[in-house]
Amino acid sequence: MIKILDRYIGLLFFRCFLLSLTILIILYMSIDFFTRIWRYDPSLTAITKYYILLLPEISYQMMPISTLMGTLIALGVLSRSNELIAIQANGISLFRTSMPLLFIALLIAIGTFAIGDRLMPLSSQHALYSYQTDIKGNHPAYSQRTVDVWYRAPGVIYNVKSVLPDQSRIEGITIYYLDESFFPQKIVTAFSGDYREGSWILKNVKILNFPDDKRFPIFEKADRLESEIRETPQELIRAEKQTDIMSTKALKNFIKKNQYAGFNTNKHEVILEERYSFSFACVILVFLAIPFGIQRQKHGGFATEVAFCLFVTFIYWFVLSALVSLGYKGSLPPFVAAWGANIIFLILGLYLLRRFSNA
Repeated sequence: MIKILDRYIGLLFFRCFLLSLTILIILYMSIDFFTRIWRYDPSLTAITKYYILLLPEISYQMMPISTLMGTLIALGVLSRSNELIAIQANGISLFRTSMPLLFIALLIAIGTFAIGDRLMPLSSQHALYSYQTDIKGNHPAYSQRTVDVWYRAPGVIYNVKSVLPDQSRIEGITIYYLDESFFPQKIVTAFSGDYREGSWILKNVKILNFPDDKRFPIFEKADRLESEIRETPQELIRAEKQTDIMSTKALKNFIKKNQYAGFNTNKHEVILEERYSFSFACVILVFLAIPFGIQRQKHGGFATEVAFCLFVTFIYWFVLSALVSLGYKGSLPPFVAAWGANIIFLILGLYLLRRFSNA
């Protein structure tokens, strides 16, 4: 009987979750269309392509709130049919009844992380390109971006003004070679560079040397010069790319490189931890929703319970944002900044679940 009950409650919750997710995605797309897309009068094909590419990002953002709403709807269905009363009459505790909800929520959390880590980075880049070209009608040369990439390695600082990944080409290169006192030993500038067989070949090169035994710098020119830059065109783009569209692996490598170069990586470490904590929010919000959903069978007022639970969710995001901001500034360790809200509200959810279970 227990297995049948678990399967029934789990499937009911999952269907309610999918319904909530669908409604929220449609609502998001409608608002986005009338606030950003409609003014450019794009074709139906362009709109369809753009939103298909944007779908993983929208789904990722809507997963936690959809889990919350799915829990409330599922418990509402069980309450209206008096099935909750029948379950409790058979001596099954509230916590045991909630196990299928928590198990499905955990699977949703894993799926949320997979979407954010595997699908969203690539699809969001294509969606951004589609928005610029298909929706706004910009020239495809949009892929040529003046990114002004700065990259630091021991004793060397690179600056690249433009990266053309499709052509394996960079433009506006300046390389600063520094001694231990950060005094320049050599400055290399080049008009452009082409990536060939794992190396950057710089063209129209100017070299300014600062010898220790000379009072004045020595100026040289070269038509071609093999650079010490070892990053590929994709890695240079990734150095400029927003961290919210990096995969977890790429973000970890980005942090390691910047730590090795001596940069402060507090913000990026918090963002990395937040990737995991955001996904786990699906489980946290189920813990918060169950007690208030159960109360509906005792005191009624489903709309009141939903409003109150959404209010609690707002408080959750407020606390999360505050802790993350402190983490960005280095006032809190990255783990505490990203997971603090989850820990606080997990304790609150367990307390409420136990309290209402004994009521």
